[in-house]
Amino acid sequence: MPTQQRSVVPPDSQRAPLTLVRLPQVSILLSPPAVVHGPGDAAAVADYSKPRARDAPYTPTTLVGARLPHVAVAVRQPGRLLAQAGSQRVASTVDLAAAAGTSLLLLLSEGGSVGAWEQAAASAEAATGVPLLPVLVAQSSLPAGGAAGAAAGTTVVQDTTGGWLRLRDVPAEGALLVRPDGHICWRHAGGPIDAKLESAVRAVMDICCDACGCGGDRKLCLRR
Repeated sequence: MPTQQRSVVPPDSQRAPLTLVRLPQVSILLSPPAVVHGPGDAAAVADYSKPRARDAPYTPTTLVGARLPHVAVAVRQPGRLLAQAGSQRVASTVDLAAAAGTSLLLLLSEGGSVGAWEQAAASAEAATGVPLLPVLVAQSSLPAGGAAGAAAGTTVVQDTTGGWLRLRDVPAEGALLVRPDGHICWRHAGGPIDAKLESAVRAVMDICCDACGCGGDRKLCLRR
């Protein structure tokens, strides 16, 4: 008779440790400060949240809670996001989110306050420990390696069809924050940045601040 093989489960002491990444459940209605919309966004969010027929056409949007829509892009500067993953397979904004792994993406537009956002991203990452990767979507024609005024660590892609201008729905000075699962979790329509980005990252990733004295009690945290 043939020998029956058995799978042997190694004891706990021999198992490789697992790294768990905590990611809150996606919701179209995230509480402040994770949501910073313009004056007309409340009605748009309410309309987007309504149940739709199964065969209803897809409407791309950058509202908080929606998936980052597809826009055809060409990589002009890999930055931190694509330094190791490579840029040969990136042809869409959707590919950018997929390449981010467990990091958050900060999508910026050419002509906006790119330097201020880069500084805010670096400060928020240092304060929270959450990797925050800026991506600049440029409209102008750039050669490979063109940075459009961005820092070396910022990924620069070119909008090859003009789709980003039609879909971003925030001014050039604004920004979109995208979760590792491809959902937009916060957007800023322009104006002073201050500590808004750090507050958004803390709210989205459910990270308490160190300076408010709440002792880890989220109900008492002053940064919520």
